[in-house]
Amino acid sequence: MIWWLIAGIFLLLMAWILLAPMRLEIDTRSGLFRVRWVGFGAAQWLPEERLDCVYVETWFFRKRLFLGDLQTRPRQVKKRQKNPRKTKRSIRLATILKIFRNLRRSFRVRQCRVDWDTGDYLWNAWLFPITRQWSRGTVAINFSGRREIVLVVENSAGAVLMAITRSFISKT
Repeated sequence: MIWWLIAGIFLLLMAWILLAPMRLEIDTRSGLFRVRWVGFGAAQWLPEERLDCVYVETWFFRKRLFLGDLQTRPRQVKKRQKNPRKTKRSIRLATILKIFRNLRRSFRVRQCRVDWDTGDYLWNAWLFPITRQWSRGTVAINFSGRREIVLVVENSAGAVLMAITRSFISKT
């Protein structure tokens, strides 16, 4: 009976890991640059503070890291032992391209908004009717000097795993 309970909890945990969305959020209006795995943690870039400042947050850990201050210890060089070379099985280029195509399809753009000023009134005048007609409100040209981007892209570990698996299984 206890094994069924442990197995059930384990399966629920694995399902949660596979289905929890990973979200990339970029909002230049409010200065938000964040990668977030919903339910696990987030990493946020804070360019206002310093260009190398990253705020990392998980359930049990919150810290502001300065990437320029992190130093690595020099590695000790190990002597290599000569081993007979093993032939590696190479993956075909077509399979690699299928993996990238399927990975690209697994991402979902939840929000995309671009409000842009080229800095040239003539270019803005040419681009304004084009973006107004064909962009469906996602791209706007303004004449006031604002350059803003809002982008939210979502994916999950399960979708990435399915995309890679689909690349090796499917014929197309």
